[in-house]
Amino acid sequence: MTTAAEKLATFGFTMDEAKAWVLQNLGNPSLILTVAGNAGITNAMLGEIAGWPGTPYTAADVKGFFQAYGLNSVTLDPANGTATVQSVNSATFAEGNGMVHTVFLASATTEDTLVPFSIDYGTASAADFQYTYFSNGVIQQGNAVRVPAGVSLFNFQVATADDTADEPNETYTVTFGGMAATGTITDNDEPAPAAGVSVLLNPYMEGWAPLLDLNDRTGELSNASMRAKVLVNAGLSAGYWALFDPARFQGSGDGLFTPDELGVSHLGNVAATAENIESLFYGTYFDIVQSMDFNEAVAISQFFFANLLGITTRNQAVMDQYAALFVDAEADAAATRLYQDSYYETMVTIGLQNLAGANNPLTNVFDSLMSI
Repeated sequence: MTTAAEKLATFGFTMDEAKAWVLQNLGNPSLILTVAGNAGITNAMLGEIAGWPGTPYTAADVKGFFQAYGLNSVTLDPANGTATVQSVNSATFAEGNGMVHTVFLASATTEDTLVPFSIDYGTASAADFQYTYFSNGVIQQGNAVRVPAGVSLFNFQVATADDTADEPNETYTVTFGGMAATGTITDNDEPAPAAGVSVLLNPYMEGWAPLLDLNDRTGELSNASMRAKVLVNAGLSAGYWALFDPARFQGSGDGLFTPDELGVSHLGNVAATAENIESLFYGTYFDIVQSMDFNEAVAISQFFFANLLGITTRNQAVMDQYAALFVDAEADAAATRLYQDSYYETMVTIGLQNLAGANNPLTNVFDSLMSI
């Protein structure tokens, strides 16, 4: 067996010089490990150097030193065993979850063994991997994994990143000892909304998008005042806030509704909060009703009853025509107000109390703009 002195001599260094260098770098164990690995210095040789000129430290002592710093120096020692990979299982998981590939060997290893290992990211990328982990003491060593003695199988786990991009499923390939397996990362994000369609509105309501507006009213029509009227019954609080929960709407995952997501440009970016969605509802509702005069209300009512079936079944052409009447009504101030604000306060309060009391997770509060 080659001694530390013999190994150092091939590089032109003495044991004294090597020990002095080791002592100088004791505070940087990762550097010692890297240099030793590049030079082919084993744990036993490092033990000889550290103990020079007295009793050598054992290889176990050296491994313990590195372990104290979270390092594994087993890679310094040769791995002379052989192993045949029998199979590697493929796996499919949604992004953000752990992917597990189990590697089965034909028989248990009798000593440390290097098994060739590679990853082909395919349609995925390194960014899709948060971290990887090997079980049963297996570690990666260059383009191979080092399998300890006595191991007949081990897991290779991939923790996948959960991004917010709507994308096709992604696949990668892992290969152990010539045996390949596929990992499929399925997407869990909703598709981006179509251009010009607000994420706050159901598709059949897209014609209402130009009407969206934040509520900047004060006094009796302020958000706080309207909220207090609806929540005069404290038991409605959970159902009320559920109506404005950002999680019910696409695009809220990043905490921001962009103009493209809102379907309108005049609001700019709007923080995706329950308070802002609440404000958008009240602002839109009051903009509509306060600008509607008698003739516009009659036209809307006549259209509603003449096209009741199309509205009830959410026929897109009918819904677009219906929305256009509201958009036209909101475009100019009412010649003569149809009702006073107190009437609208009462109507929207009752409507929201009914919706909050039902607390239906499928309810889109903006649908009620058609009927309140």
